Amino acid sequence: MKRCLVLNLYMNDLIKRNNLKGSFRSLSLLSLLRSKIKTNKQTNKHMNKTEKRKLINKTFLTWLNENYPEYDVEDIEGDGTFTLTNENYPNESMSYHRSYYDVCTPNWSPAEMIEHETLFNDYIQTVIIPEADRLEQLS
Repeated sequence: MKRCLVLNLYMNDLIKRNNLKGSFRSLSLLSLLRSKIKTNKQTNKHMNKTEKRKLINKTFLTWLNENYPEYDVEDIEGDGTFTLTNENYPNESMSYHRSYYDVCTPNWSPAEMIEHETLFNDYIQTVIIPEADRLEQLS
C-alpha cells in the first residue's frame, strides 16, 4: 500500500513539474534494475553486498538526475555522503548517505526541499531497495 502511495505521489509531482498530462516517462530505474537481473541470470553470478550497495546508489542518482535536474550532486566531504544542492535555493543543501541510503535536510530548509527529502527517502525505501532485494534473491 505504501509503495503505491509513494509512486502515486512521485508521479503526481512529476506531472505537475513537467506538465506531462498523465504520461509517465520516468520509470526507467525499474528497467535499469530489471536489465541487471537479466545480466546476472545470464552470467549466473550472485550479487554481493558491495554490488548491491553500488546498484542502489547508482539507481537513486540516475533517478534523481532524470527527474529532478535542478539538484546538483557533489561529493564534497569524502565521508560517504553526497551533497544535493537545489539551484532554486543555492544556500541550502541536502545530504545523501551512500551506506544508509538516507537523505537528510536541515530543519530550516525551505518547505519544498523538506517535501523532496521525504519523497526521496520514501522512494528509496519503498521502490529502489525492495527491487534491489528482489534482484539479490533472483541472482
